[in-house]
Amino acid sequence: MKILLISAINTHVEIEIRYPQLGLGYLVSYARKILGAGSHEFKIINTDIEETLDSFRPDLVGISCFSPNYGIAKRYASLCRQRSVPVMVGGIHISMLPSSFSKDMDVGVLYEGEETMAELISLYDRTSRFDKNDLANVKGIIYWYDGHTKITEPRELIKKIDDIPPPARDLLNLKGTHLSMFTSRGCPYECVFCASTRFWRTLRLASAKYVANEIKDLYYNYGAKLISFYDDLFVANKKRLYDLRDVLDSEGILGKIRFSCSARSNLIDDEMVKLLKDMNVVSVALGLESGHKRVLNYLKGSSVTIEDNSRAVNLLDKNGIAPNAAFVIGSPDESKDEILATYDFIRNVPLRNFNVYVMTPLPGTPIWDEAVESGCIAQDFDDWAILDAVHFTRHYKKAIIVSQKLSRDDLCKVYKKFQRLRYWTYLKNAHRHPFTKDLPRMLIALAKEQVVELKRKFQTNT
Repeated sequence: MKILLISAINTHVEIEIRYPQLGLGYLVSYARKILGAGSHEFKIINTDIEETLDSFRPDLVGISCFSPNYGIAKRYASLCRQRSVPVMVGGIHISMLPSSFSKDMDVGVLYEGEETMAELISLYDRTSRFDKNDLANVKGIIYWYDGHTKITEPRELIKKIDDIPPPARDLLNLKGTHLSMFTSRGCPYECVFCASTRFWRTLRLASAKYVANEIKDLYYNYGAKLISFYDDLFVANKKRLYDLRDVLDSEGILGKIRFSCSARSNLIDDEMVKLLKDMNVVSVALGLESGHKRVLNYLKGSSVTIEDNSRAVNLLDKNGIAPNAAFVIGSPDESKDEILATYDFIRNVPLRNFNVYVMTPLPGTPIWDEAVESGCIAQDFDDWAILDAVHFTRHYKKAIIVSQKLSRDDLCKVYKKFQRLRYWTYLKNAHRHPFTKDLPRMLIALAKEQVVELKRKFQTNT
């Protein structure tokens, strides 16, 4: 049986094509483990969808996406329906908002998908269809029954991450020496805007030995020189980091690869920075979010302070680790002065780079619920593309604005002010950023993105 897995992304946006589809890779590796390595032919793609449907001729299609691209996922599902190919959909969007389940989709996989998808493939193997009575016995799914959706009982999480094989990178068309991996699922914190922590529901860590084996595979078999850990919070468990450092040292690989990771400022102290330095971590991404105490408390709770944020950036910079950060502006009751406090904070700390996002409600988060209750989001909302906070200026006139203090135009002006500071900060530090070698590729992709945007504006105006 041929199974096509599609990552529904906006192929015209550089940041979306930058990363490999590791999530789909995990689905394949786990299915191979449970069903047999040679029992099915898998293919993973994010472009040329219609052409691949006609050339590969899959028996079954799986589509994954996050909320801003759900409209793309629905279009792909329609293409499959036209070809009478059954569709499974999974990922964070359908898990957070199953009420948006499309008529062109046969089964929705809710939350963690490895066990569920392997069971669905096995079911389809036996019957060559998704029988409604059989689906009722599959945990963790949504499906259609007599014109209505039915959700089965939740599936238990996979307790040990080590039981999930590393993603099927043989299907991911990896390029270059800067590769990526996950070493955990979930986060112990619950930021008001974050859907990821609600999706994974609890923090689970792969063992140091498991992580070290995957690092060795990327180094020896894929030529990795820099590995980015894409965990929500790589530094969540300090003991595991010590164990990982010691295993890499005993395996003779410590210092041969550089790493980047994510962290939380309240977890950054002298001991943590020394440990990261020992591991050859060269860049740390921090979700600092705000430079104003009240707003920071709203976004992240009381577990972190402005002083934590400042100390973390300075400690990392002092020890030669590039500190990068993300910030959120436009919270419901955030004033312009409070937003500018974040601007001043950025100017006064030695960040190598940063991103700023306008608060955008995503399904499954408290800020989404607030937006629905306040009427910012209609009950029949389906314009998913405007939830793309990365490109606020592109659609700010249509974007969902939760700010009660700034007008749409005023928020756009202050956002552009941050963007100018961001470009200056990056240009000023580009020569010493550990990702400098990736810059030419990123600039080419960004240039293509701008060409597409200019064409779109021209077509709209004419």
